[in-house]
Amino acid sequence: RGNTLVIDPCIPYAWPGFKIAYRYGATDYEIEVDNPQHVSRGIARIHLDGRILSGHLVPLSDDGLPHRVEVTLGDSQTLADGREGSRQAESN
Repeated sequence: RGNTLVIDPCIPYAWPGFKIAYRYGATDYEIEVDNPQHVSRGIARIHLDGRILSGHLVPLSDDGLPHRVEVTLGDSQTLADGREGSRQAESN
């Protein structure tokens, strides 16, 4: 979507996460998706260069500088409460 990257991953719940390299013009984005709650979908939080973003949109800048996007899958309330790995707890 122009100068915005929509983040909405859907992965097998058993995956611990993944990394991708994305290039926008002359700018490299390192994107790391972490799945501590072992879910297939749902974003708990997104950080761009250490700053938390609201929503699922990452603003892209063709500034030639490296950028880092950190995506944490799961439920934001569960992460805030410190209860990671909820799927494992539910199955016990």
